[in-house]
Amino acid sequence: MSSSDVVTVIVAAMGILGTLSGTGLAQRGEAKRAVGAQRDALEKEKREAVREDYQKVLRFVADTRIFVVELRRRLHELEAWSAHAHSDAREEEDLEARAQMLRRRCIDELPDIQALVGMSAPDDVVTVFDEIARIWPDVVTATTVSVHFKVGGKRFPDGIATALGRLDQLLALLGQARELLRAEMLPTPQIE
Repeated sequence: MSSSDVVTVIVAAMGILGTLSGTGLAQRGEAKRAVGAQRDALEKEKREAVREDYQKVLRFVADTRIFVVELRRRLHELEAWSAHAHSDAREEEDLEARAQMLRRRCIDELPDIQALVGMSAPDDVVTVFDEIARIWPDVVTATTVSVHFKVGGKRFPDGIATALGRLDQLLALLGQARELLRAEMLPTPQIE
């Protein structure tokens, strides 16, 4: 074997080693890209699940807010309505039923909503829903008492004012929850 044959074998071996290392590096790079793509797919799936949860929570907030706004409006008009009618028993009954519907909604749906919020929302959102859970019994109680508590056939004005204040407090918390959730749902700009 001549020296040129040895050089040819060495060059061929180097070529084969270069090809093998290039192939190995390409496979490694492809594996990293596949892992990155899988991670991105999982992150996207997680973001979509969180988005769906937030949409459920926002639906609860919107429905509850609409209901509370109507309850507040009717309670606010109760005294004026009572002055023009012989009996306000029907309106009292309706307001009592609405207060109980709010109570039922908070008992049945709020724990599930709090669970969704607790899984994926930031602490400030969780705090707002904890506060909603804390005050809703006071809202229902104040509304019910203000509707039925009468002295000498007249409704106690501070009772209605207290109930309206509690309803306003609940509305403020629902508005705050809505704004915080909307801010969370907005996509964050990617800085590269």
